Amino acid sequence: MARVIDHAHHEIHRGLGYVATDTATVNDAGTREVRIAVAATHEAHMTFEVSATLHTTIQFYEDTTKADVSGNRLTSINRNRDSSNTSNVTICHTPSGSGDGTILFTFVFGADSLGAAKPGFGGVEGSRGEFILKPGKVYLLKVTSGTDGNLISIILDWYEELE
Repeated sequence: MARVIDHAHHEIHRGLGYVATDTATVNDAGTREVRIAVAATHEAHMTFEVSATLHTTIQFYEDTTKADVSGNRLTSINRNRDSSNTSNVTICHTPSGSGDGTILFTFVFGADSLGAAKPGFGGVEGSRGEFILKPGKVYLLKVTSGTDGNLISIILDWYEELE
């Protein structure tokens, strides 16, 4: 009997699928930023999910000029725990400098400080939510809180296309 799996699942089996997470409590008008730098040698096929307890705005940018802070790097975990491959994507929270880049999208969700409901958000996942990140490009995921004490969690999930 033939077994069939989708391409992203196949890449995990090949040891080319990775995940990184970040969680922080952010106050009103504060941001949590994640800088994503893709190596010049390949594409990264990425989905991400953002969850928050309160009113939140998500923005995704291409060509940010914000700089990597090595002490703030997120650990990229190979989803195939039997593989010794390491990711060629560099990710850090709280990058330094300025210059968000070119906005690709904005999304708002959660309840505001007055309790007014905004649409819920389950994140961007699955093949329809995938971004194919260009080799040699740098991206910025910017999450802005609309209220104090907002617990924000970010999950980045990707595989790397090496050929």
